[in-house]
Amino acid sequence: MTDLLKTDNGIGGTLSEIKAVKTRGVIQMVIEAPIEHAEAIITAFGYPQPGKEKWVGVALLREPETPLKGRDTAPAKEDKPKLPWSERTPGSQAAYLCTLPEFQRWVTERLDPMSLPTHTEVGTIHSLYRHFAIDSRSELNDRPDDWAQFQQEFRDATRETAEIR
Repeated sequence: MTDLLKTDNGIGGTLSEIKAVKTRGVIQMVIEAPIEHAEAIITAFGYPQPGKEKWVGVALLREPETPLKGRDTAPAKEDKPKLPWSERTPGSQAAYLCTLPEFQRWVTERLDPMSLPTHTEVGTIHSLYRHFAIDSRSELNDRPDDWAQFQQEFRDATRETAEIR
């Protein structure tokens, strides 16, 4: 836990999303930390309770010299021949689309119109998780029709007609 907790009352993580809550005149900041640290975080901060605000602070930290456990630390993969778009799995298609700024903008506008326009890959991934009620983009492989319809809405909205690389 020492790589995550900097003091008895602080954590380190990555800022992944900012959302506006216009009805309350506030923003929400989502900070991600590896799942294996959940128990220690809840022990340090408690679990949020409705009607019981707990004030915390946020500080910009230097990036760790070694990535936090749970982050992608795998060596770079060798280049594989790319499959045609139609032969890729829905999860693979979603992974690629989440890297595209135009898709990020469209997803934010379509699924999270109340959020601040951060248009990040991580924010887009989380929007897809919420929209499809999934925990991983690979779960879209079990819902090809839902993914095809969503992808068609994107194409229609952005006039994307050519096959995506």
